[in-house]
Order: sequence, then structure tokens, then C-alpha cells
Amino acid sequence: MRTAYTARQFLRHLWRRRSRYRIHSPWVYGLVTRVLPPQRDDTYQLLRARYQALCRDDTPLQLPAIGTSPARVTTIATVTRQSASFPRKAALLYRIAQYWKATHALELGTNLGMGTAALAHALPPHGSLYSLEGQPVLRPIAEATLDACQTHAHLHTGLFDELLPALAFPPLDLVWMDGNHTREATLHYLETLLPRLAPEALVVMDDIYWSADMTQAWRKACQWAAFPLSLDLFRMGLLVKRAQVRQHFVVSSLIP
Repeated sequence: MRTAYTARQFLRHLWRRRSRYRIHSPWVYGLVTRVLPPQRDDTYQLLRARYQALCRDDTPLQLPAIGTSPARVTTIATVTRQSASFPRKAALLYRIAQYWKATHALELGTNLGMGTAALAHALPPHGSLYSLEGQPVLRPIAEATLDACQTHAHLHTGLFDELLPALAFPPLDLVWMDGNHTREATLHYLETLLPRLAPEALVVMDDIYWSADMTQAWRKACQWAAFPLSLDLFRMGLLVKRAQVRQHFVVSSLIP
């Protein structure tokens, strides 16, 4: 996300972000004060150790073109640095899922399994996590990440448009969208998943300022009647499906 566009949007985000003292929603205030501040707990340490191991792994990978990513020959270490959720971000996802008390979750974009492991740690023993990835070559690495982080999930590889109609899972109370980074695909998958969400559900969209296209997708989703509450954390956006008056907050997950 280190682009001129993202840098401009970051400055705009800092200007618009709301102080915790101006937040009157108890749930949002709890998120800002208890969830967003970095915490170096046991889950963070597991995620950090796995991330560091991946960054040292120079095993070559041949990735075919998919979504916005061109075909390329690379290494596990390069993919880790370029697209895997880094420990602090994965740990934030873990705390968000815990705070929401998620039980059944779906991830679009397994990648190397960092976000998958974070979500899996947040779910209760009777919960379930389904993770979808378009690059089959990444699945064994994601499985190794889950093993290293001492957790598990249901991993599926293939095109999202083919997997989503075919998979049967309980009503989802949390969805982590970190797959195809285009406006059209993001809104399409979100619309596809709407009927499969629980009455109260949380959708977390990654990289909402990765490009102008993704920012447009985020702003459009914020206007949907299904999500009366939305939170712009800059690194990611939160869409809350539940009965309440419409509210939108800009808060920072980057600066305490």
C-alpha cells in the first residue's frame, strides 16, 4: 500500500479521524480503547514467529495470473513481505474477531495463512472458519502456518465465484475480505454473501485505501442499507450488519 495515492489518503484520514472522547457509541468506544491499541499477547507472539520464519524462506514459487496479480516467479519470503498480513495487523484482526465474539467466519484470500491463523485463534472451540484462496500453490504454506500457530481452519482453493455457491456453511457472523482488490469484484462478493450473513454480522474489508478503486468499493458499501454502522480504520474498514441508526466513524488503528 506504499503508493502516492495511499499516502495522500493517509493524511486525509488523520485529518478526519475522530478522538475517542467524541465517540458516543459504547461498542465503538470499546473497540477504540480496548481493541485498537497494540497488544503483545501469546497469539501475537505466535503470529510474529511464523511471519519471521516466512520472511526467511527463499523457496521459489510460480504463481499464475489471478485477480489483480500478474503471473510471476517469486519466493515465499517475497510474497510474505508483499501481501501476507504482518503480525501487528493479523493480531488486530484477531482482537476484532474476539471483540465481536465471532463464531462462524469466512475469509476471502487465505494467502500464506497469517490472517487465517489470527481468525482461527479468535473463534471458540465450537466455531468454524472457512478460508478461500485462488492460488492452489499457496495452500500447503497456509496449512504449515496453521500448524505453526497451533490452530486449524477449513481451507478451499479455487475461484471464489465457483467456491461460494458450492460451499455449505452456517450463517456467518464475520467475513474477512482480503482477496481480489478491485471495486467490481469486492462489491460482487459482498452482494453474494449478504444472504449468508447472520442477523448480526461484521464484514472486515482489507486495504480500503490500496487504490482509488478499492476506496470507491468501500465508500459504496458504507451506503448499503444492510450496514448502518461503518468504521474506517485506514488499514481496513468495518461494516456492521445489525439494527441501529446509521453511523460512520473514522478512527485510527495506526496511532494510539
